[in-house]
Amino acid sequence: MALFMIITPYAQAADSLVDLKATSRAFNRVAEAGIDAVVNISATQKQPQSLNGYSNADPFDFFFGDDLFKHYFQQPSSKQTSLGSGVLVDNSGYILTNHHVVDNAADITVTLSDKNEFSATLVGSDPRTDVAVLKIKPESKLLPAIQLGDSDTLRVGDWAIAIGSPFGLSKSMTVGIISATGRSNVGIVDYENFIQTDAAINPGNSGGALLDIDGQLIGINTAIFTKSGGYNGIGFAIPINLAKKVMTDLIEHGHVIRGWIGVIIQPITPELSQQLTLDSNAGALIGDLVPNGPADTAGIRRGDVITHINDTPIDDYNDLRNRISQSPVGQSVQLTLIRKKKTKTVSVTVDRFPDDVEQTAAANQHDTLGIRVEPIQADAQREFNVYEQSGLVITQVAPDGPAAGILETGDVLLEINNTRIDTLSDYAQTVAKLPAGKNVLLWIRRGRYSQYVVIRPK
Repeated sequence: MALFMIITPYAQAADSLVDLKATSRAFNRVAEAGIDAVVNISATQKQPQSLNGYSNADPFDFFFGDDLFKHYFQQPSSKQTSLGSGVLVDNSGYILTNHHVVDNAADITVTLSDKNEFSATLVGSDPRTDVAVLKIKPESKLLPAIQLGDSDTLRVGDWAIAIGSPFGLSKSMTVGIISATGRSNVGIVDYENFIQTDAAINPGNSGGALLDIDGQLIGINTAIFTKSGGYNGIGFAIPINLAKKVMTDLIEHGHVIRGWIGVIIQPITPELSQQLTLDSNAGALIGDLVPNGPADTAGIRRGDVITHINDTPIDDYNDLRNRISQSPVGQSVQLTLIRKKKTKTVSVTVDRFPDDVEQTAAANQHDTLGIRVEPIQADAQREFNVYEQSGLVITQVAPDGPAAGILETGDVLLEINNTRIDTLSDYAQTVAKLPAGKNVLLWIRRGRYSQYVVIRPK
């Protein structure tokens, strides 16, 4: 005799309640794992500037809005305090955050979840990915670090939990899903591979944690898309695998080491795909090559379409750029390409991106001389009214650094201790050799006239 079970609406409701309680407990575990590892960051800056430090036309205005965001972050006084978040990723005191949270900071204060405050040291910062690393020194206890996840395994629809200090409200947690992965062409930074989420993110969440349902760190919250200045359901986070690589380079080398093969790449539009008789718009078109660069030497040619790297399909030109930049320098990668309707594989040895060593080394000397310098280009000439063709223009002077009150933005640095300075490489190499605690003789041009000044590095 067959037995039939009658499921009543009450039984169905009870089962649903059990499921909801199980989900709630999962979020409880995430909160317990993540909240103590997320810190509040207060960075005091002497002079107001654009938040991300890239230009006066701030691309973050497009994402955070204008009036609300600037009112919150820029104070009318001569000192500006930016509030953001950070994540303890090591129990000895290393903290991941955003470059734009701590850019041009004179003093950085980190407040833990237990309200203890620490003065933080900037280990390094990378504006091209908007990643920065801080270090605090606990007296004895180990700090509550978060466990790092694997952002390469994320799938659209996975749970996403954001923790940070929106509008200064610490220990705030919001929940959503992964809306998209590999989001590029957003226009925030040079190297974009964002996780998109609908978890509520607001000003002050920058640098905070994006966690998965297991409580592991999968991203560093960076920006939101908004026209109102508040949460509109579209937020972006830097994948932890990218942030981890940048962090490791900053800690071990003081700058980011990026891979490079010497190609000028471009997207494949439907029109180009039709002209090249391709089956899809996926991949990256080689528009040009650096003469004698790795790709040129390996036999890659203009007009080739790169479709795979190490047998992994390439989504678009940004995908290829990101993958090459994270490839180990000195190792070979296998590139599958289409040339005149034929498929072939070429082995290319990855080289170091040539500008990174010079530019990041120069930027990281901010703590030594208390300045930042850039080559004299058209933008700098217009911004600082500089007409000098040689030397480097000073674009920032640390308000509490050794050059404060002596050098000014717009000054052109010509010599250090009678050594001519024409390139960022000249600057980085010369500054690296300066003896600690001794006066440094600088020859600069200010306006129409040149002069000597003396500063003592810290």
